[in-house]
Amino acid sequence: MIGKTKIKHKINFTPDKVRFKPFLLNLYHIGYNFLKITIMIKYFDFLSILVGAFLLLCVVVLFDWISSKPEFFVGKVVDKQYVAESGGVETGTVITNGKPGIVTTSSYEPEKFIVMVESNGEIFSAKCEPKLYYKKKIGDEIEFAIYKGMITGGVWRVNGVK
Repeated sequence: MIGKTKIKHKINFTPDKVRFKPFLLNLYHIGYNFLKITIMIKYFDFLSILVGAFLLLCVVVLFDWISSKPEFFVGKVVDKQYVAESGGVETGTVITNGKPGIVTTSSYEPEKFIVMVESNGEIFSAKCEPKLYYKKKIGDEIEFAIYKGMITGGVWRVNGVK
């Protein structure tokens, strides 16, 4: 007698209908959150393009730096600079979570031998070995290498050779 059974709906609230209301509210919140997610996806395309372009730029710059080839020039020593090695320890105080603390940082810079070279009306500062630095006097000719990027054409470094 399944086909002839009548089901009567009651209008007053029963525990089943009270449980059904939060379910409808959850569906509403799921729909609302889905709408927010679709709006985020629209802007995600712009963000992903921006991040992708930044990563591509980083790869191009890294490739340009790695693939830079030296161009050798001869110039005249204009000036010499020696920068001694330096190191230091610095301390400071900070307050975190209401409690004082001590922060210690250290730094180290190795010594640098720099020769200022004039070539074709331009002046370059070239790093060199200590032997070359002490061998050359102001006014002497020096051979140096300029490392230029293949893609950007920018100067990455200048080194004294001989």
